[in-house]
Amino acid sequence: MYSSGYKNRSIEKNGLCRFYRNLNNGQFSVLCKEKKHEFNNKVVGHFDDILIELTDDHPRAVISKSGQDRARKMQTRNVHCWVQGRIVGVNDQVRNLATKTCTPITYNPFINDNFILKIEQTEWNPQSATHVLLSNNQAFAITLAS
Repeated sequence: MYSSGYKNRSIEKNGLCRFYRNLNNGQFSVLCKEKKHEFNNKVVGHFDDILIELTDDHPRAVISKSGQDRARKMQTRNVHCWVQGRIVGVNDQVRNLATKTCTPITYNPFINDNFILKIEQTEWNPQSATHVLLSNNQAFAITLAS
């Protein structure tokens, strides 16, 4: 069970969620997407570090075209992209996973149409990773052996 103390809400390990960078508090927000969960479609917490398992039963990375267009037109950031997967660890449990084996990914709505491999500056294919680590205000694609 993971809780950041936000409104006394929590999410179970392996719960299906959407994850995005919170533009107000500098953390990553967790939006529950478990249909039978009492907090479905609600933010259940904010964390500095999150490990997400990507699965094939739902979209892995989403950019809303209309949200992207609105950000570009108004020249202001808004929440219109996220990674979706199963939460498998937070904060101290995953903080030290950011190593040389992690591939940094990024997205800038004013420059990019898709998530980008930060170093190569090429489009990131979410199918190429098993996990995403959100840590240090950055995102990293990871492939972990099963």
